[in-house]
Amino acid sequence: MNDNSTSVVPPARRLNLFVYHKHLLLSLGGIFVVLMIISVVVQCLYVAQGRAMPFSRVDDMSVTGMNKAQVAKLLQTSYAPAQLTLKVQKQEVKTTLAKAGITPDYDKVVVRLYDRANALRFVPFSFFRGIFRPIQVATILDQDRFAEFAKEIVPQCQRAPQDADVSVTGKGELRLTPAVDGTTCSAETLRTQLAATPVTKQGVTRTVALTVVKPAVSTASAGQLLAQVKALTDRQLNVQLMNKSYTPTSATIAGWLTFSNDPITKKPTVSFSADALTVYLTTLQQDVYVAPTATVIQLSDGMESSRQVGRSGRGIDMAHGVQLLQDQLQTGDGAVQLATVSLPPPITYSRNYSKTQAGLQALLDDLVVSKGDYAISLQQLGGSGWSASTNGGKVYTPASTYKLFVAYAVLKQIENSQRSWTDDATAGQNVSQCFDNMIINSDNICAEWFGGQLGWKTITDMIHAAGLSNATSLNTSQGFVATADDEALFLTKLQTGQLLNPDSTARLLNVMGRQVYRSGIPAGTSVAVADKVGFLNGLLHDAAIVYAPSGTYVLVIMSNGSSWGQIADAARQINALLQ
Repeated sequence: MNDNSTSVVPPARRLNLFVYHKHLLLSLGGIFVVLMIISVVVQCLYVAQGRAMPFSRVDDMSVTGMNKAQVAKLLQTSYAPAQLTLKVQKQEVKTTLAKAGITPDYDKVVVRLYDRANALRFVPFSFFRGIFRPIQVATILDQDRFAEFAKEIVPQCQRAPQDADVSVTGKGELRLTPAVDGTTCSAETLRTQLAATPVTKQGVTRTVALTVVKPAVSTASAGQLLAQVKALTDRQLNVQLMNKSYTPTSATIAGWLTFSNDPITKKPTVSFSADALTVYLTTLQQDVYVAPTATVIQLSDGMESSRQVGRSGRGIDMAHGVQLLQDQLQTGDGAVQLATVSLPPPITYSRNYSKTQAGLQALLDDLVVSKGDYAISLQQLGGSGWSASTNGGKVYTPASTYKLFVAYAVLKQIENSQRSWTDDATAGQNVSQCFDNMIINSDNICAEWFGGQLGWKTITDMIHAAGLSNATSLNTSQGFVATADDEALFLTKLQTGQLLNPDSTARLLNVMGRQVYRSGIPAGTSVAVADKVGFLNGLLHDAAIVYAPSGTYVLVIMSNGSSWGQIADAARQINALLQ
């Protein structure tokens, strides 16, 4: 027998092994096909129910099984409170993304999340893409809210450039101070920066891009004038005032100089600053000055009650004196005789207001006169029941205060079962979420969607039926218009339950109490306030219900070209009189 012989598998056994492996492969293949079918079925079921597929992620958040409204709510609660930190110069400005007008682009997230599911639902195991390729959150910028935010940031970017200057040292030597560049930024640059910035739940930190501002007079330009400057500062000047005589030094004369570039020749020039000469004459005036005493007019509730006449004083004829100095310095050495003039007594007003309706009306009148383009309307709902209005019928673009009328129309639909809080709205939100966002964050997307759904004419007809005048409308060829009196009437009826049922009234007052822009009437009164602000292209409005200790009242302030600080000051004075 040969020990090196190899064993031979009998043909029957080879056949059995082949059949075994074939069955094994078929079984494994069958299991895989079944898993594929289950995967497709599961994906189809998720899509059919409007839910995100398994393992779906938005940034680092799992959204598996969520519907569109749930995803929108998750994004809103996660990103709206996130902090925005802007580094400007050496300072940091902190706010929330929502207040800066930055909101997640719900529609884009929903399209990428659910449309992708539709396209891939018949591809087995496509849900595993969510593990490796989470959806990134894009953002949209609310232009009105951003414009208001930019007003706070842009001034902090600005550092004025410093022109080159020439001075005279204590030893009589000329010294050239180099020019220094300034900086600025624009709302448009900031908008571009933020639009390109990805957001996270942890917030966003950006360094604001600054633009260099060159000084009008460069170091080189000022250097070219040194010879001319020396000739001017060497002037021998004698200034005479009544029985006194003054001789300005070279260093003093150097302080009067100003440098610029000739607009025609573009060459650097040196001249004398009228402001600097006025400051010099003001110091001389102390030797001859007799202060006038003021005429004091006492006003009670806007009516003059007494007058104390002041007396004239004495001072230098500033305009004439400045011209004399400039002429003499340009001519050469010499003397200047200054003249004095009688200074008329200034007029001051002492105003007081009685705690009466007449006093309240006088205060509103004076506030409007002092603050400019203003309209103020007030109605006490408690206390004495006073009402007052100045320019209350003046028509303004209401800016975002119109959203109160939209909210009213939405709530009437809810009351009439024509709409439900859980209905889909826009930007991936339901009606409830959109309603809150429209008032709390002054969101434009939701307000415009509601308006388009309801119809601007329908909303206008509803507020007219509620008693507002034709001066207030959301359906004119010139755009939206409103008056302070109409907005005050609307809030009066809201607070007193004449517009909506108790649940709807409470819902609107609740979101008004939580709106984020609190620098106007709430800041001035320092009490609980439910309000809605509006800001657009210089317009600043605040329509408020003020829950004061002395009694609730409605206060509406509409303005053009003012500031939140001015509105807060008006509210402070009004609130003090009512207490």
